[in-house]
Amino acid sequence: MRNDEMEEMIQLTERIDVILHQKQLREDPNLEQSKVEELIGQSCETVKQFVADFVYQVLQDRPDPEEADRRIAGYVQAVRQTGGNESAGYLEKALQERLKKESGKSAVRRRFERYVWLIVLLLFIVGLIGVKFYYKCDVSQPLLSRPGMENVIRLGQKIKYHDSLVSSKVHHRKEGLMKTILLWPLAISDQESEYYTQYIVLLSRIGYELKQGGHACEIGSWAKPQDQNYNDEEVARLLELAEAVNEKAAKKLRDLPADIQPQDMISLMAEILVENFPCPRTE
Repeated sequence: MRNDEMEEMIQLTERIDVILHQKQLREDPNLEQSKVEELIGQSCETVKQFVADFVYQVLQDRPDPEEADRRIAGYVQAVRQTGGNESAGYLEKALQERLKKESGKSAVRRRFERYVWLIVLLLFIVGLIGVKFYYKCDVSQPLLSRPGMENVIRLGQKIKYHDSLVSSKVHHRKEGLMKTILLWPLAISDQESEYYTQYIVLLSRIGYELKQGGHACEIGSWAKPQDQNYNDEEVARLLELAEAVNEKAAKKLRDLPADIQPQDMISLMAEILVENFPCPRTE
């Protein structure tokens, strides 16, 4: 047996020992339990992967049942000779159970199951790239145009999903990594942020003019004239309002021409704001 094979076997028996003595490890007051759980988890995964790989390699040559049993028995005997009798017994049982489970499958099915994680990973990556391209916004488009409004609607959805994911609770390191990966296609660029800011400020100005003219009521402090700043509460209200406006605008845009003029786009926004903040009818 080569030195690297011997080293692998020793490491494997050490992992099996951890699994066999996990109860004692968990009850040891001198050990940091978070590290103990991490060690046990890694050991279980390592042994599980070794068993799957070993049986897969055995069945690759399509041996008869006796030959497959001999190969497993030979490896188990080598483990036993290293002094790991208890580990050898655990490994033998795990290998035999895996062999029994895999023997009835076709070679094609075993190959598919072995690499299905790679297929899932590739689909996941393609999905992330698809999301990134779907929410890609051309901020060079004029804001008061049909392409500009369509960009704004997509950008609003992107901001909503991004903020929802950012605010989700994360307790474990792996979950934190997954959040980082999921946030990648939803990242908001400075140009997109500025583009959407211009949009919500425009909504504020239109709302202010409607309020002053008595066309929309109960609008609140978020509607402001030119050159006035917004507090955090007003910004949050504007973002919430923009989401409602975007939803209605997406439906109304279907019936509008592709070359809609800026003044008509402003009229569309004003119409939606009046719908959202109607004034009481006077008799």
